[in-house]
Amino acid sequence: MSEKNKKEKKGGVPIIVVILLLVIIILGGAFGAYMLLFNKSSSKTANNTANTVTVDSTEQATLSLDETIINLADTDSQRYVKVKVSFGYDSTNSKLTAEVTSTDADKKPIFADSVISILRNKKSTDLTGKNLDAIKQEILNTVNPYLKNGKFSNVYFDELVVQ
Repeated sequence: MSEKNKKEKKGGVPIIVVILLLVIIILGGAFGAYMLLFNKSSSKTANNTANTVTVDSTEQATLSLDETIINLADTDSQRYVKVKVSFGYDSTNSKLTAEVTSTDADKKPIFADSVISILRNKKSTDLTGKNLDAIKQEILNTVNPYLKNGKFSNVYFDELVVQ
């Protein structure tokens, strides 16, 4: 009987080899799916790093300010907002692009101060969805007079956390 068992074991493919082949095939398929998804997201990332987006048939670039934490005007408790703001402008306007991106006359501190001044006077209840458009317009109206060669067309809140 022991000779019969030895013959059966020698004749078939070991189960460990079959399991290893299945694991390799599954991992290869998972890697292929990951690469397909990663390549699609990397093309989106390439567009985001250029800071240029097509909006209403115009090329729009953005100028991002640093993340800021601002105390709000709430009287019942100490509340604050953590915000990161970006401004959208027409990138085909070369004079405006040069003015905004120039390191010689960096206007980011002026823009940041304007945003801080506006948000510091707001309460946490003012920073709701329907009021954000009015706040964005207020920021545009405050910041645009500082620009000589054009104006910002949009304000984007990259991050907005109220606590």
